[in-house]
Amino acid sequence: MNIIFYQLIQENNGYITALDLAINSQLSGKIVQEFLDEQAKEFGAELEITQEGVYYIIFLLLYL
Repeated sequence: MNIIFYQLIQENNGYITALDLAINSQLSGKIVQEFLDEQAKEFGAELEITQEGVYYIIFLLLYL
């Protein structure tokens, strides 16, 4: 799942949703949410909720 996770955050400039990862990995929402919670803690991600109610987990990308 790491490869798909990293690919999605690169393609979406650090933004990812649990649904996007679940669709792309074909894993359950519960497994994906647990994985994203771990990654968010490890990398200090932020949560953003859009006006439409979409929950994004935002990972800061640094390009050196």
